[in-house]
Amino acid sequence: MSYLRFRGGAWATWPAAVLIGGLLLAGCSRQGGEQAADGQFPYEGVHVFEGQVSDASCGATHKMPDAKACTEMCVAGGGGYVLVIGNVVHPLEGNAEEIKAFAGAAAQVSASLEGNTLRVVSIRAPGQRQPTEG
Repeated sequence: MSYLRFRGGAWATWPAAVLIGGLLLAGCSRQGGEQAADGQFPYEGVHVFEGQVSDASCGATHKMPDAKACTEMCVAGGGGYVLVIGNVVHPLEGNAEEIKAFAGAAAQVSASLEGNTLRVVSIRAPGQRQPTEG
């Protein structure tokens, strides 16, 4: 009987720990495309994202000292524009001429998020007010 008590004492708490750990992970692991509890997508619609405009080849680390020149050269070579936010790189889709004006610089991008791609509605310098309609 002592074998069962030891075994029960040693192993009695692991199912509860696994259950609690699983519940915590399930609550913290929602991906960008999943729905929230209220049925809404976390980034549904247009939002403002702020980061550095770069190119897909370099991401956050440019190979040349001049970030603008490096971004323009890499995009001319076939790479696309991206927005670097911290250590996350989002491909940008939209008017390339408007995005080019911010190559290698900080920008506020109004965009919808589809997967990891930002579909650009407008782009402006940080601190600029968004134009109002009407």
